Amino acid sequence: GLRRLLASQWGCIMKEGHEGLFQDMSLNSYFCNSTDNTYLTGLQMKGEATVEGYVSALDRGARLLELDLFDGEAGEPVITHRLTLIQPITLRDTLHVILKRAFVTSQFPVILTLENHVSLPQQEVMADIFHEILSDHLYIPDKDSHKKPLPSPNELKKKIILRTNEVDYSQTHTLKVLNLELDKHSTETCSDSSVSLSSYLTVLF
Repeated sequence: GLRRLLASQWGCIMKEGHEGLFQDMSLNSYFCNSTDNTYLTGLQMKGEATVEGYVSALDRGARLLELDLFDGEAGEPVITHRLTLIQPITLRDTLHVILKRAFVTSQFPVILTLENHVSLPQQEVMADIFHEILSDHLYIPDKDSHKKPLPSPNELKKKIILRTNEVDYSQTHTLKVLNLELDKHSTETCSDSSVSLSSYLTVLF
């Protein structure tokens, strides 16, 4: 009946001629399993922030995780929910856990969404932490990457990509230090213009 019709070639949602394509198109051609407030368990106002939220999401196949970043009292950024009673967890501990679990269920890239509320001095620390912990797994695009299609999931296997909302650098210095500090660790030279992940995302390198 209807089930067989939907499972047949006449019920296929794929565009004709594209059935054989899998993970070799540009990254922005795909939907992905994503999460929001990944670090939270329980209520948003007074629940608990824990690295186990990231473990659970990755084990269930999520490929996009959210990090709400704020200045930490110990001089390093922390992850918490703004204007709530949520106790923070450190960025450093979180990245160690993410790296350990990122490619257990899938080899395809993990995207970290940075909701960045970190001051300029701690952004410098944050950039160093990303490089120190993620090392070769951190995706750093080429200098001219904005002129080329995004890499495919196949090309980005075992890579971790950073992204944030697009920033108008002429109006604010927020995230600019992270941009330049990450570039300092790279052999490529980065301009102040953002590298577009899609029409509303920016890869921070």
